[in-house]
Amino acid sequence: MRFEAYTDVRRFYDATYDVLMGAEAQNLIILGNVVLGNAGTDTYGWRDPAGWFMATVSDAASVQLVALMTPPYNITLYEAGDGPDPEALACLVDGIASAGVAIGGVTSEASLATRLAAAYVAANGRAPVIKTRQRIYELTAVDS
Repeated sequence: MRFEAYTDVRRFYDATYDVLMGAEAQNLIILGNVVLGNAGTDTYGWRDPAGWFMATVSDAASVQLVALMTPPYNITLYEAGDGPDPEALACLVDGIASAGVAIGGVTSEASLATRLAAAYVAANGRAPVIKTRQRIYELTAVDS
């Protein structure tokens, strides 16, 4: 597995856009920020990509995990592929630690958020607390 942190939002956009669009409804938070960051039209406060933590974890074939944190907000994650990959998650946690990033919360699909919290706690000795459980609704058809 290969961890890559990005400082250029355009490079992050290029590396993640197609992967994120594979599950567009699930990735609207990341996509919205990455698209705006790539356009470069909204760079005040937390929307300034210069302050973001952007990262991917890839195997030899493709991106497995996408992470975006726009401080002061939570880290938002997407897990591509066929299912949970403990090696990719461990790589992400190691990369986060190496980058010196402190995570205050996780916004993600529930099982991924739980697995990241457990791995992060094991590495940092903090106790996770579930604050909000959310759902995603996707409109797939309109009755006429």
